Amino acid sequence: MASRSKSKKKTGTTPKVSGFGKKSLKGELQRAIGFLKRGKLEKAHSVLTELDQLYPDNPDVLVEWANYYAAIPNLNQYQGLCERLLKLDTHQPTVMLGLAKSYLAVGSPILALKTFRGFVQQFPHHAEVDEVKQFLKDLEGELETLLSELKVSNDQDGFELASQHELVQCYLNRSEFQSARELGLTILEQQPELLPVHNNVSLAYFFEGDFQSAVEQCFTALDQDATNIHALSNIIRYLYCVGEVEEAKERVPELLASNAKAYDPWTKKLEALSYVGDYEGVLNTYEQALATGDIEGDRANDFFLHLGAVAMARLGRLSDARKVWQGLVRRSPNFSLAQENLQDSNQPAGQRHGAWAFDFNQWISPFIINGFKTELADSRLLDSDSKQPEEERNEALRQLFADFIDRYPYLNHLFQVWLEHGSPEARHFAWMITSLVKAPEHLNMLKSFALSQWGPDDTRYQAAIKAVQGGVMEKKARLWLRGEWQDIVLMAYEFHDEMQYSHEPAVQKVLEFAILQMREVAANRDRPDAPDIYAEVEEALKEGLKLEPDAPDLRNNLAVVYNLQERTEEALALWDEIIEDSPNYVFARTSRAKLYLTDKPAEGSISEEVIEKVKALLMPMLEWDRFHFDDFSEFSDAYIWLLLAQDQDEGARGWVKMWEQVDPDNPKLFRWKRSLKDAETRVERAKNMA
Repeated sequence: MASRSKSKKKTGTTPKVSGFGKKSLKGELQRAIGFLKRGKLEKAHSVLTELDQLYPDNPDVLVEWANYYAAIPNLNQYQGLCERLLKLDTHQPTVMLGLAKSYLAVGSPILALKTFRGFVQQFPHHAEVDEVKQFLKDLEGELETLLSELKVSNDQDGFELASQHELVQCYLNRSEFQSARELGLTILEQQPELLPVHNNVSLAYFFEGDFQSAVEQCFTALDQDATNIHALSNIIRYLYCVGEVEEAKERVPELLASNAKAYDPWTKKLEALSYVGDYEGVLNTYEQALATGDIEGDRANDFFLHLGAVAMARLGRLSDARKVWQGLVRRSPNFSLAQENLQDSNQPAGQRHGAWAFDFNQWISPFIINGFKTELADSRLLDSDSKQPEEERNEALRQLFADFIDRYPYLNHLFQVWLEHGSPEARHFAWMITSLVKAPEHLNMLKSFALSQWGPDDTRYQAAIKAVQGGVMEKKARLWLRGEWQDIVLMAYEFHDEMQYSHEPAVQKVLEFAILQMREVAANRDRPDAPDIYAEVEEALKEGLKLEPDAPDLRNNLAVVYNLQERTEEALALWDEIIEDSPNYVFARTSRAKLYLTDKPAEGSISEEVIEKVKALLMPMLEWDRFHFDDFSEFSDAYIWLLLAQDQDEGARGWVKMWEQVDPDNPKLFRWKRSLKDAETRVERAKNMA
């Protein structure tokens, strides 16, 4: 296989820049070249994008674009840049040679042959002409077979049809869907029996968002050959993507039974099975293909091997899947699907997205998604500096998303699919819309996703919260967390800051005095007058209780004073009374619980008996529907103590994340974040030393 041209020298001259406010072409080109030389590809891309807008079809800019795509590498886009350069100036041997080699590298041998022929004719004395002639000799030897496989005549007309067919494929690979469709339809006017062209035109329609025409084009191909593997695979894909699930699945047996000759037939079978989520079928077909010996070679079969690996991972054979992805990454380091799935599989169980077969844009037209992204950006509803009230902004977003779904109703089907086995980008898109629109079908999707094993724990947990808040799921649930099934109570609460206790002025004054005095002592526990202050506070609180004897906040503060004076038994007795009289008073429960947990025995461990007592105090609160912000922070503080006492460090970190969403500025939260982060760092350091 030919190697691509590494770089090309600049051609043409740099015109003078006229006008005001226009960046210097020469200066910006030098910046782009410098970035490319230093490997700063993102910065080079940014400069070249702006130059391409300011100086469209400037040859010097196009050359550096080609060098950029050679460096990524992206041979399809590199090829497109070479084509553009040759349209501007045909006398460019380096560009023509690079184009020919890129055609060969991406599997377009007819176009490669045509371009190599043009090179020898135009540059017969070029230093690399002998190498080109060897390419020509090899390709000329394959020409008859290539034309026969496409079922075109072995003459100049057949050669031109074959080269145009390959150009349609190149357009598809470069996402130039309109050009692919228009050229494909022109070919079909001349020779309507060319089934590969029908299949490529159907793909162009699909990626333009015209599902109906895509399906009709497949039917046209199947009318000519009902066993055509590409047409059968494509129509299953299209039908499934628009929500015609049963009809798509009904066509699978036809596809699997077909033995028609086709380019890479096994991959097309695996592709269709992967779209409909039949992973057992994928794996069976994968193993069948390997057993036949048909599957060999390298790059052409990368996607086949990846689809097999996804099925392995989905069926519990992650270690086998990883071996396949590792092999793919070694031989095709730029095959992003294998690279990203392998990286994801290296994450801790609770952070994995799970194996995915396709990129986001393989499910739906990029024009639809990009159009929506533009609409969303133009709305400015997600601007960080927006002054719009959050509730009002969320309602506007909800309406925007709902209108989007109304225009493309099959999205509701795709949301379910993406949540279950989409790529991280596709899943995030589905989550963003379903969690805000919250129509009944969306809530059920979120519930189904929450109860699955796919996707990061945090995302599924948040889906469960939305499902509980929407009334389609109970708070007590069994979720897949940290790689195992766990019975939990979901934190789906309503929060408020309403005043909870109202006192007459004299009592309120006592309470404020008590709290202020205890805070001052807490800031300096060694102050010599602390005992006197505690006694004064105790007396004041008792006076207040004469006026309001049942006030739980007054009683709780009195218990706290007892505890500070090391009168533990009195404190415990009073807290028990408060819990019995006012079971929903949070601070008595948490104070009692924390006293249990901090009063460790000499050996340093906490007994199961104590753990059960603390659970009896705290666990009922998990089932509450409503919390005051202060109460929730107090409960969270105690609950994290309980989780850590049970060695559930990950659970504690997870709760901290949720607490942060409710009360991000709470000082106790900050202390826990720092403490747990330090502990995590120590654990990681210990692992690295082991």
